[in-house]
Amino acid sequence: VDCLANRGLYGVSVGHGHLTMRECKVNENQFWGVTLASESKATFEDNDFSDNGDGAIKSDAPRSSVKASGSIGEIVWE
Repeated sequence: VDCLANRGLYGVSVGHGHLTMRECKVNENQFWGVTLASESKATFEDNDFSDNGDGAIKSDAPRSSVKASGSIGEIVWE
């Protein structure tokens, strides 16, 4: 496991930029496991997203992009 983002309000938040997550555990956060804003881009490879209150990934911007491999769970664009 390369990183842990557990038991916070949000696991990981990206305001603007590019995020690459590999073999991370993002679990038991009160709200979303990952939030993306602005024109963020994210790549997820073989991560464990579980038991996050609102779901795995949320994007607040229509121009965000996500590439994923493995099991992700719920992804929401608003």
